[in-house]
Amino acid sequence: MTIHLKMLSGFSVIKNQENDLGIELVKELIKYDCEAVITGGLDPTTFNMIADACITRFNGAGFTATHALEMMGKHALELIRNLEGTEGCNGLHHKH
Repeated sequence: MTIHLKMLSGFSVIKNQENDLGIELVKELIKYDCEAVITGGLDPTTFNMIADACITRFNGAGFTATHALEMMGKHALELIRNLEGTEGCNGLHHKH
């Protein structure tokens, strides 16, 4: 997994270490108070960390970063609502 952070000063790319299952990347998302992430599939641990932080998850699998950003801007990128990839939402991560 690679995370591209878009900040006021531009983009920042953070590469995943092979042995951390993406946890360090998720910590960076949370540290920078990211509103959304474009990613592919997520394992249960990283999905839960991202969802618990109320970070919106977009499925960018199969797209270049540039194309995925363009699609997200047009509201044409699929949301990752749950681990199963279905349209349903179990509501466990909703904070009201």
